[in-house]
Amino acid sequence: MHINPTGVGATANGSGNKTYLEFARNVYACCTTSTTVTICNAAGETQHSFLMSTGQSIIFNKKHDEMIYAGSANVTFTPVAYPR
Repeated sequence: MHINPTGVGATANGSGNKTYLEFARNVYACCTTSTTVTICNAAGETQHSFLMSTGQSIIFNKKHDEMIYAGSANVTFTPVAYPR
């Protein structure tokens, strides 16, 4: 699969560091140690969460106004787009 990064990768460890990640809808996440990723609304209420395993890389979708964070600094989030 080919993707286009649209911004700089960031870590968002813990709910105090949640990020909109440039209001991206598509996010590439790369995990070095197993941890939970949480997606929440602007009020900070959890909407979704999932576990990422050690060494796992995925692309997930979120609404532009949802924030994300991981349970540790072991996940890097990068906003991406699919090539046309």
